[in-house]
Amino acid sequence: MNGYADRLRAGGVVAIAMVELTSLFVFIPGSGMLFAAIGVGGLASLLSAMWAWAGSGFTRAELRLDRLWFAVVGVGAPLFALVLAGGGLTGENPDIRDGVKVATVHGEVVRRLTDAQYDALQMQSLRMACVVGTTLIAGGLVLSISVRRAGATAARA
Repeated sequence: MNGYADRLRAGGVVAIAMVELTSLFVFIPGSGMLFAAIGVGGLASLLSAMWAWAGSGFTRAELRLDRLWFAVVGVGAPLFALVLAGGGLTGENPDIRDGVKVATVHGEVVRRLTDAQYDALQMQSLRMACVVGTTLIAGGLVLSISVRRAGATAARA
């Protein structure tokens, strides 16, 4: 695990946070692709760091994983506050059924939406995806750094 991967993870955290902040003020077209990119990127970041940890042989105590929880809360909490600032959680998902913009809950249509309501609900969903993706990437970053530091400490001993 090298510092280059950690810089990529840190850049990912910043980029997703900027997308979330931007979505408070501007509609971002094509947000479906952003959902996929954020989800896959976040999951890949965390899984690659977990794989490095599994191959390192270090225990949780040696990695001081208490830092992981501080990072998850430190990154996730402010971003979740942005979700709440942007309208909060409703459980509704924007969808287009038979050419009509609607809000759905568990696949059932609950109401029709205007264009503005549809865009707002789409951005709200994007902000929640940003919170999840950024939190996963931050967790991977902290885990990766912990593995590197534990390796450097072991090499000095």
